[in-house]
This record gives sequence, structure tokens and C-alpha cells, in this order.
Amino acid sequence: MRDLAPTIHRQRMVIEGYVADPISSDQIKEYLGQLSAVLGMTTLLDPVTHQSDRYGWAGWIHWETSGAHFYAWDLPRAFFSVDIYTCKDFDALEAARFTTEFFDAIELEFSEFNSADAASPFVRCKNVGELTRLYLDVQDRHDRHELPFGTYLIDGDSVFADIARYTELTVFLEFFGNDAVLLANEYNPFDSASTHIVVIDHRSCMPVGSSRLIRASDSGFKSLADMEAHSEWKVSIPQIEDFHGIQLCPDTTIDQATIAVMPDYRSGIVSPALFHGLYWFCLAHGIENVIGIGDVAFIELCWALDTPCEVICDLPALSYLDSPASRPLTISVDSMRELVRSNTGAMARILRGMGVNGKVSLPPLFLADSGAENESGGALGRPGVTVLDS
Repeated sequence: MRDLAPTIHRQRMVIEGYVADPISSDQIKEYLGQLSAVLGMTTLLDPVTHQSDRYGWAGWIHWETSGAHFYAWDLPRAFFSVDIYTCKDFDALEAARFTTEFFDAIELEFSEFNSADAASPFVRCKNVGELTRLYLDVQDRHDRHELPFGTYLIDGDSVFADIARYTELTVFLEFFGNDAVLLANEYNPFDSASTHIVVIDHRSCMPVGSSRLIRASDSGFKSLADMEAHSEWKVSIPQIEDFHGIQLCPDTTIDQATIAVMPDYRSGIVSPALFHGLYWFCLAHGIENVIGIGDVAFIELCWALDTPCEVICDLPALSYLDSPASRPLTISVDSMRELVRSNTGAMARILRGMGVNGKVSLPPLFLADSGAENESGGALGRPGVTVLDS
């Protein structure tokens, strides 16, 4: 059976057994209630039962992460079957042990059905359960602000980088059919030079947008290397510098290699938060030029928002990483400053942090493995909305 949702963790277990005497409704309710505690589940609805005149008792308990069904037969002999389904990890052996002891089962069998492992060359967590724990770690931080959305900076080598990689994989698989192997081959060599800007919806504990920024490293800038290697673009750094009158110095250039926004969030505040995060990062790190390669749909969005991005050397739209039409781009940070100073147009409001309606924390909180820290290593308090004037 093909796993249709490899990024959604599901764990299933069936436990069946024979008992000496028929099982009552009260026993089913008590069992399901105690099973919830044994497996560490949060009960949303207390156990309920119903009896069929032909087939006996059935019961159900609703957990925050799914639930369990129970079925009991009186004839031809006392028999029960438990079906556990949850999106949270649980100890299958402990479930079987508890069930055996609770009913004093004469004979018991069980089988576990795990969803496909989410471990991949790209998302490093062994399974989606581990990835979910990362989201919950963010949700439970004492220093997390209380706004519905939060913007975070994550180092490419951090364990939390899987949150960003999950977003990239989900969106690029949907849009372009990019699988984990392709993304791993393209972006893993740049992980140590990457910083991810991630927007998390605190209400669902899930990432809803991310952008990967790549600094200069021994591997160079990914987008610049791809522009030069592309059979039809073949544009070099000196050619770009001459055409646009800029200098792509390693210390003052950043490669916005990816930008990904989850479904249902593409017409709201996530994209503005990512744009603001990019601008904030550039100011904080002395960046003068941003380069990248964007799908034409993304470029049209940028232009609709009055983003001061230019097509590099007027290069044509061509196929790139399974996008049917992409073009190389550059953005001058000085031109973004001018927009902010003029305070006119949609992008000026976004860069000033005014386009998020007070729902997103700005500037980004640096999410380190050992705790929330700013770029210099000092502890950060609860951030609010920061307006950038320069």
C-alpha cells in the first residue's frame, strides 16, 4: 500500500483476545479511560458505548491525537478487539501488556501498523513524531510571544532546521513534484551556510512558511552557480555586476534560495512576514544585494507588491528544478531602504513591519538548539512588532 501522506505520522495497533466472561459496558469505559493514561493521550471525549442486539458492545474514546475503538462479542465465545489509531507515538508493547492485565486475557494477539517513516535524505527526523515534538518544543517555550504567528531564524545545522525543510519539501512537492532526494542533492551541501526564516502558526503548532538564505561559503552561492551552469542562461558574476552596476561581494551578498508558503496561507500575512524577515536580516548583517532564482508566479507576486527586484541580465524564463518557468533575480537592499523611507506602496508597509496586522512577531526570534538567543548569543525577551525605518 502506497503511503499517500508521508509527512503525517500515523500509528495503528490492533489488539485481540479471548476472555473468560463477557465484557460489560462499564468495563469498556474503564478500560478506554485507563488506556488513555497508559499511552499518554489527552482525552477530549470520555468513553462512550453502544450495544448491538446482534453483535454485542462497541465503545470509543476521542483523543486529541485521534482515538481508539473497542468491540466485544459474547458469542460464539467471549472475545474482544481493540483498534488504536493516533497521530502521536505510543508504546505498543505497553498497550498490549496493559490490555492483557486489565481483562486477564486467556489468549491475546496484537499487531502494529506504522505509517511510512518520514526519515529521508532531506528531512532528518526519524519520523514525523519526532518532527511534531520539535513544533511542540517551540509552542512550550517560556520565551515565546503570545501572538498567533511567530517569525523565527533557524540555523541550517540546527535540529530545528527540519521545521524549515519540512515546509520546503511539502510546498515544492506540491508545486513542482520535487521529492526528498532531489531537494537533498540540491540543498544539503549548503546547510552549514543556510539560515531559515520560518513563520509558525502558534495555534496549530505548525510551520506555514519559510525562506532559505544562503551565505557565502566554500560551496559558493547556489543560485549564482546554477545561473552560470544553466545551459541557456550561462551568466557569470562579472557579467551580472557589469549589467546591473553592482558588486556581488561574498560578505555583502545573500542568496534567497527558497521561499515556500503552505496552502491556505498564501493570501494572508505569511508572505509579508517572510519579506520583512529578509529585509531585517539584510540590515542586521550588512547585506547589500539579494540574489535568487524564482518561479514566474513568485516574481509576479513580488512585482504586484512593488518589490524592487530586477531580472538578472534580462534573462528569459526557463525550466529550473522542475519549475517550468523561472528567472534569476536580484534585489538591492538600498532600493528597499528607499521604499521604506518613502513609505509609499504595499512593499514599504511590509518592510516596515506594518503589513502583518499585529498578528506576527517581528523581528525574528533566533531559535537555537539550547534556547532562544539573539545573533550575539544574548537572551531575548518577548518580541512585539518592530518597525524598520532604515
